[in-house]
Amino acid sequence: METKKLLEESRAWVRDQLEGSARFWLDHGMDKVNGGVYTCLDRKGEIYSTDKSVWMQAAALDFSYLCHVYGPRQEWLDA
Repeated sequence: METKKLLEESRAWVRDQLEGSARFWLDHGMDKVNGGVYTCLDRKGEIYSTDKSVWMQAAALDFSYLCHVYGPRQEWLDA
């Protein structure tokens, strides 16, 4: 396969995975009442514990990194 085509396909795959992951956490992980991010979610996005680890709260800063790399999106800024 041509290198350029392989790189383009790889980039599209990475973007798709990024979009899916960000969408999952935005849809299911954000605590809209008290703030922060729920950390105990199953694969369907259902919360099985409302405990919130400090590490995961810091990991939510990844949305600021996404804004830096891919450009700001209001939903990422809100997160």
